[in-house]
Amino acid sequence: MNKIFAADLDGTILKEDSISKSNLKAAQKLMSSGVDIMIATGRHPSMTTRFLNQLDVKLPLIGCNGGIIKDFRKNKTLFCETIQKDKVEKVLKIAVLNDINFWVYDKDFILYMNPTKRLDRYMKINSTLNEEEKMKIKHVSSLKEIIDSKYKIIKVLLILEDKTDKKEKLVSQLNEIEGLEICQSQELLIDVMNKGVSKGKALKYYIDNILEIPCKTFAIGDNHNDISMIEYADIGIVMGQAEERVKSKADLVTQTCEENGFAYAVEYIMKI
Repeated sequence: MNKIFAADLDGTILKEDSISKSNLKAAQKLMSSGVDIMIATGRHPSMTTRFLNQLDVKLPLIGCNGGIIKDFRKNKTLFCETIQKDKVEKVLKIAVLNDINFWVYDKDFILYMNPTKRLDRYMKINSTLNEEEKMKIKHVSSLKEIIDSKYKIIKVLLILEDKTDKKEKLVSQLNEIEGLEICQSQELLIDVMNKGVSKGKALKYYIDNILEIPCKTFAIGDNHNDISMIEYADIGIVMGQAEERVKSKADLVTQTCEENGFAYAVEYIMKI
C-alpha cells in the first residue's frame, strides 16, 4: 500500500525559514524507505519552490491551506478553488477599515498594496534566489485593481504584525461574511479562503481523485490550519510547541520545532 506523509512547512519542517540538517536527513531517509512526502502549507506555491527542490519531494504541493494542488515539477495546477470577488472585496474593506495589511494569493502571484516587515523580509530572500525559485510578488495600487482584474484569488492573508489587539474584532467581522473559511496559520496571520477549503480536504481530494489508489496517510503540523489533515490522516502528529487545542487532535505529540520534532516523528513512522 502507498504511504503518504503530509507535512506542514512553517513551524514543522522549517525553522526560521530554513530546513535543518536533521530534518532534511530525516525526510530523505523516509522517502528512501518508500514513504512519499507531500508538503501541505498555507504558503503560496511560489514561496515553496526552493524548499521542494531542497527536499526533492516527488508529489504535488498542497498550497494556500488546500486552496490549490500544484504539480510544481510540471508547473501544472491540478486543483484550484477561488473566492468570489464580492467576498474578497468585503474582506479587504474590513482589513482597510481596521488598518490591517494584507496579501492576496492569486493562482500565480502574491499581490500586495502596502509595504510591511513581512514583505521586506521576503524581498530580501528573493534577492538571493535564482529565477526559478523566486517568489512571484506583485504590487497593486488599489482594491479596485484586485477586484476588477482577472486574478483568480484563492486566499487572503491578513497580517496583524503589531496589531494583535485587533485580532478578536477582525475575526468577528470576517465571520459575518457567509461562505468563507477563516483560520490561523501563525499567531500574527489570519487566513481567509472559500468555505470548506482545508489541507485535509485537499489531501483527500488528491488521494481519491488524482492518485486514485488506497493510501496509508500520516500528517504533521503545528497550527489551527493543520487540524483538518491531522484529523483526516490515519496517524496525525502535532509539533510540541503547538497550542493545546491542536495537540488534542493528535495521535502523537512530537518534540518542538527547535528540537527537530519533524525528524523525531519520522523515526516514529519508520518503526510502524
